[in-house]
Amino acid sequence: MNRYRIPLTILIFLAILFLPYWIYVPLLFAGVLVLPFFWEGIFFGLLIDTLYAESGLLVSTIIYSFAFWATLILVMMIPVRKRLRTYA
Repeated sequence: MNRYRIPLTILIFLAILFLPYWIYVPLLFAGVLVLPFFWEGIFFGLLIDTLYAESGLLVSTIIYSFAFWATLILVMMIPVRKRLRTYA
């Protein structure tokens, strides 16, 4: 699965820059779920927030940020991945 990490990272980055949100959000979500420890998802969430978020720096807006949800999904997937077994 590591050989797909770099192409998927580049694909998600280009999707964030050039495609609508209904394409890059599922791609980012799939990358976080499929790739082990896809920490780039947090940075992509920050990129999405930087490029497309409305202005305002309130504590309540962190709940609506993509970086927050990417971090939350990554943290939730760590114990799940330990329990999953993959067979070659």
